[in-house]
Amino acid sequence: VDEASQLGLLDVPILALAEKSIVVGDDKQTSPANVGLHQQTIFELIEAHLRAVKNSITLFNPLNSLYDISRQKFPDLVILSEHFRSLPAIISFSNERYYGGQMIPLRDRPPAPGWQPVGTVFVPDGYRDGKDINESEALAVVDLIAEFCGEEGYESMTFGVVTLLGTAQAQRIQELLLDRLGPEAMEEREIRVGQPPSFQGDERDVVVLSLVVDRG
Repeated sequence: VDEASQLGLLDVPILALAEKSIVVGDDKQTSPANVGLHQQTIFELIEAHLRAVKNSITLFNPLNSLYDISRQKFPDLVILSEHFRSLPAIISFSNERYYGGQMIPLRDRPPAPGWQPVGTVFVPDGYRDGKDINESEALAVVDLIAEFCGEEGYESMTFGVVTLLGTAQAQRIQELLLDRLGPEAMEEREIRVGQPPSFQGDERDVVVLSLVVDRG
């Protein structure tokens, strides 16, 4: 079971399909989305039907993932420490903040000589409105993607845009990209816009982060 940290309680029965299971996940990554879930109802059902199960409230907490549950029942872990997707300068943030420096970056060759793995673009007039849209930042993201698509050094590369607050910004950037580049270019470059969970297990050559929030 791959990406088990994204699977919720309803996916637990999948473990009954095999004599042996390997559960692969990461409790530092995105968890199942339970927006609007009435947790008290879940706890009442647990109390009514699963009281005989030891630590049932903790075990079947609706915020748990399949990985969380598996880790509670089978505490022996095999940690995979080799990281091959991102250049060291990119993975170093997560490595130091969440993994105690245990990750070993294996991708040490940039796509081209002089390639800068990390960069920032300051949007001086960026402002988040009441709908959690930062229009100036959205336009800056579209300008940047369009610029990349026209540069020889980014030829044939794929792009992703990750928005870090709500869904409205992603929808707005998607609209602007379609207007600017057209659906054919979007498909050819595999341009994808969304929140972090939608990129879990996915990969793009270049990823742009849209923070959405302003300095205020």
